[in-house]
Amino acid sequence: MKKKRIKSGAMICKSNNFIDLPMGMRNTTAKLLGIAISKINPFYKDIDFSKHKVKIKFDEFLKHKNQHLDYAKAIMNKLGSIKITIPYNKTEGETRKYIKETNNLSEDAEGIFMFPIMSQTFIDSKNKEINLHFHRAMKPFLIDLDKYTMYALQSVIKFKGKYTWRFYELCWKNYNRNKNKLYNFEYSPDKIKNLLKLKGEFFDNKGKKVKRNKYKQWGEFEKRVLKPSQEELKEKTDDLYFDYKLERGGKGNAVQKIIFINKSKIEKPFKKSKSKEFIYIQKMLLEYNINHNNKDIKILKRYKKNNIEEALRIIDKYRESINNKMGYLIKLLKVKKERGYFNIQDLVDKKKREAKEIDKMQKKILKNTDLELKDIFRSIDW
Repeated sequence: MKKKRIKSGAMICKSNNFIDLPMGMRNTTAKLLGIAISKINPFYKDIDFSKHKVKIKFDEFLKHKNQHLDYAKAIMNKLGSIKITIPYNKTEGETRKYIKETNNLSEDAEGIFMFPIMSQTFIDSKNKEINLHFHRAMKPFLIDLDKYTMYALQSVIKFKGKYTWRFYELCWKNYNRNKNKLYNFEYSPDKIKNLLKLKGEFFDNKGKKVKRNKYKQWGEFEKRVLKPSQEELKEKTDDLYFDYKLERGGKGNAVQKIIFINKSKIEKPFKKSKSKEFIYIQKMLLEYNINHNNKDIKILKRYKKNNIEEALRIIDKYRESINNKMGYLIKLLKVKKERGYFNIQDLVDKKKREAKEIDKMQKKILKNTDLELKDIFRSIDW
């Protein structure tokens, strides 16, 4: 199996509320979920999320060529079994509306709402792909977001540590893109363990309450979880990582607080005077589902915003006829700047050729079918 390269422009975008939920999963499962989220446009507003399907090819997430159907099925089943658990009084927006309607609840009701991340999963062995349907209640965590965290899929799929991904998300959650500013963040040992699903009361996949208290001793948690995640981030990322310091006190001088010092390897991630423009262009590209990287955005910043928007609408209209959408976008804008108009004659001609080819194929199929029927009739002993 030829390994499919993750596109450099693929981004994972989640609401901060989603990141703040207790979550623990293996790397293979987290990778499949990350790829699925990267295929969702977070800036869509009017979308029927209950019918929204994501398709993922086997070779997008399988590590080795000998991992085929059974391995893909095992990962998919694991992802399909993961459930989100939220106290009703802490829900809001679409999630609260969904819980209220389906359970006939009042606004001041109390209780725990549990739902799977995926409402449906289907493995297509013929086309070697997985079809995933996100649960309707996941919509406010992934679509039309207010406070959200965004980072590149390519940065996280190389992680091997089980908890590295979660710490990386926390680093990005505490980074302000618009102001190009890093913020430190802090957790008590119990709170960070709860966030990683290592300590606290949780519900298993059958709805049964279970208690966990893994790595009871601080030294064990630091050795097994914190330091390996810190070291892997420093080694494998080219953007954000963290250092930390401890606040001790009380009986036995125990650790009271972990202060995470957010750090960046990027000398000039985004220039302050241009950061808003960068984010605006990136948002437009995501809205029209155009794969891109930072170099593409630097090129697009040379052109007027209204011209970029118009060119994106043209590409969206002729989407099926364009293979390299980013390349064609830049080509359109270059011609517009030089000649004063968008030249889309090649797209119009291509669409006409495609229509003629489809018509030709349909006629050929009908002709072959007609010949086959004639042969059948001739062979019948009347």
